[in-house]
Amino acid sequence: MLASMIALGLLGLGMPSDGPDDLRGHQDVPVPIVGGTEVPLGRWDAVGAFQIGVRFCSGTMVAPRLMLTAAHCLTGLSPSQAESILVVFGPSAYTPAAVTRAADFGVFERYCEECTRDRFDLGYVLLREAVSLPGGFPPLVTDQETWDAVMVDGKPMVAVGYGQSRDGEPSLADDKGVGIKREVGVSYRGFSESGLDFRAGGDGRGTCAGDSGGPAFVELEDGRWALAGVLSGGFGACGDGGLFMVPLLALPWIRDQTGVDLLPRGCADADCVDTTLPEDGCGCRSKPGTLPGPALACLLAVVVLRVRRRGAHSTQLQ
Repeated sequence: MLASMIALGLLGLGMPSDGPDDLRGHQDVPVPIVGGTEVPLGRWDAVGAFQIGVRFCSGTMVAPRLMLTAAHCLTGLSPSQAESILVVFGPSAYTPAAVTRAADFGVFERYCEECTRDRFDLGYVLLREAVSLPGGFPPLVTDQETWDAVMVDGKPMVAVGYGQSRDGEPSLADDKGVGIKREVGVSYRGFSESGLDFRAGGDGRGTCAGDSGGPAFVELEDGRWALAGVLSGGFGACGDGGLFMVPLLALPWIRDQTGVDLLPRGCADADCVDTTLPEDGCGCRSKPGTLPGPALACLLAVVVLRVRRRGAHSTQLQ
């Protein structure tokens, strides 16, 4: 019976063609969709959910066996407990379109549980069976041109997850709606100094308990939807905004752990995107963690561009 569900369900999935905030308000708890709508089969099918005992989180399939999620959803597990991770797909976790289990999982080596910013809250779940999506898997934001086009103030995004539909103590099968896939339109509202954590949502629309590990999707110029961030936590009540991590810096580690390379050609070290400076005329973009070119004029230009980006392109989370 389970084998039949997996074969029929997985093969049938498809993809659809305020101001600065303080990261110290971040809560290290799972966070579901509020102010959104239920998602039917055939839309955001790459988004699934997994349960480990009473722990419930969301995640996104980005390759046939690879799901990205939040690191804090996986902490405390030993490698031998991988098969205890139950993974489901479809509009409802109670009547899933497909069910399988994990073969392996990993918590990003730079994950910092006690940090208030740049927590590197990312992990992966490797499934026992490959998932076939007729629409393919969502691309990730991994190149400079895409980054500069989509990571800007007010950019519309879509958050998806299986979490609660309103505030309260999370519980499966209750009126808070945990276990039902929902989506909600949110806006990008600022990022940390490194650009690797960003906030999206607010004003009663956003994520809640159980959405942790779920995606923030952003629409590209060609109409495709790309994975911009993975939900780490929230800022107070559900709908006050979620904190998302950009997966970029974890991709070399994921490649080494799983053999799945999600980086573009020529970007083996994930140094192909400067998340802190805009691409703009100077011709002296530096890699993350390095200084710009030696010319003083170029250095001054970079300083000006940095100020411009903070003012016109994005709000930094203080």
